[in-house]
Amino acid sequence: MSEPFYVPVLPVRQYARTAYAHLRPDVQAATAPLWNLPPSPGVTLEALRNAPGRRN
Repeated sequence: MSEPFYVPVLPVRQYARTAYAHLRPDVQAATAPLWNLPPSPGVTLEALRNAPGRRN
């Protein structure tokens, strides 16, 4: 199968990363987590648009 079976939205926290790392290899291969990043107060939208490594 070329698509992930399950796409969870996980917070970027140690417990979520550890839980994902401890999945069975076959389950981890069929999972594509979307990491939910916390807001960055004080960072303007313009600064985010011009961030190095940003893809268009």
